[in-house]
Amino acid sequence: MLEQGEIRPRWPAWYGLAALGMALVIAVMSSGILFALLRAAGANVDADSPAVSIVATLIQDFALAGSAIWLASQVSPPRLWQFGVRGTPFLRGLKWGAIAFAIYFGFQILYVALVHPDQKQTTLQDLGVGKGPAVTLLIGILVVAVAPAVEEFFFRGFFYGALRTRFPFIAAALIDGVVFGAVHAPTGIEAVPPLIALGFAFCVAFEATGSILPGIVLHALNNMIAFGSDKDGSWAVGAAMAGLVVCACVTVPRTSRTLN
Repeated sequence: MLEQGEIRPRWPAWYGLAALGMALVIAVMSSGILFALLRAAGANVDADSPAVSIVATLIQDFALAGSAIWLASQVSPPRLWQFGVRGTPFLRGLKWGAIAFAIYFGFQILYVALVHPDQKQTTLQDLGVGKGPAVTLLIGILVVAVAPAVEEFFFRGFFYGALRTRFPFIAAALIDGVVFGAVHAPTGIEAVPPLIALGFAFCVAFEATGSILPGIVLHALNNMIAFGSDKDGSWAVGAAMAGLVVCACVTVPRTSRTLN
């Protein structure tokens, strides 16, 4: 919900897909160059090693945020509130966060009852979870804290925001959800439909509050559950990271306006 005097940025609807494509190209090229430099320097690294996977994921996250900011700057100087980085009244955020959770949880129950999925997501294994306490901590930070913030900034704050300049709410939220689910397809195809519902639910909360903070909190809590329930994960690390995310979202200054 926009405050008085605020106008939704006129980002072209195709900006989201353009930024996604740009980020993927940057991530692939940067990761390839980094890996080649390490091998040329004599480092004994494997493309599937936890260190390489973690760094590659961080590069991808920075590429997503950077691509969104750069494209947004082609229209006007980007401001934090335009991406939904803004406070929202606690009760409003709690209400719409609960509604978003109900949408996702209701779909998840129906999906499990009808499909009986048995394929596990491989994200944590791909990152190397279980390789030691330090690696588990780093992956917990990445999965529970960094990923929710970056993905909500990009997929809801920018991608969905760009779609809303042309499409009505339902259409924009469905497109956003489908793309969000498709991007996560490599982690397990059976997880895509619930992730589509999750992306749609986050759009509901963003549309109602004008803030991505409720979505970040829900995203972090969802990832905390996945991280903690994994046999090689850690509830302690997941809960600590999710707690930090919640505290940050509750205390974020409402006066933040510009990207410095």
